[in-house]
Amino acid sequence: MNQKVQLILDLIVKFRTYTQFVDHHTIWELDEDTYFISFGDAHLFSAKCTIRQAIILTNKQVPIMTVFTKHITVQNKALFSLGQIIAKYADLSPCIFEVQRNELCDCESSDSAVRLQILTLKFLMEQAPLLPKTTLDKIKIDYEVACAKNVHQYLCDKPLNSKSATSLLFS
Repeated sequence: MNQKVQLILDLIVKFRTYTQFVDHHTIWELDEDTYFISFGDAHLFSAKCTIRQAIILTNKQVPIMTVFTKHITVQNKALFSLGQIIAKYADLSPCIFEVQRNELCDCESSDSAVRLQILTLKFLMEQAPLLPKTTLDKIKIDYEVACAKNVHQYLCDKPLNSKSATSLLFS
């Protein structure tokens, strides 16, 4: 996983510094410092990272969460949902979300978008280091609102453990 993070950081540096570098099959900019990255259909990434952070930080300093989906259409929806969530917070610490397709996963359905939002916000609160107070406050408010709307309150009550912090089943 650390190799993928380093590849993503290097790709962001190339994308932002080399005006000749345009690879629309690999990287797209959704919003300022928010990217979609593809290393093949089965491995798609949403990343939030400035050029300065991509140069300075090591791959071990950037938190990553993996989301598993069963179908490509769901994978694309999850990727865009994650992109919208992280683009919303301009001062967000660098973070990467891998949306991986696995036809064999036993994914739950119905409340997936809400689950994805809750777990993403929880991940950001617990794993993203050094968030500005205003950004952290905004994430906490959004998290509380999402939890208030969620019928499965156990997602909000349980802290992320090492396994749930790095993976989520989404369908």
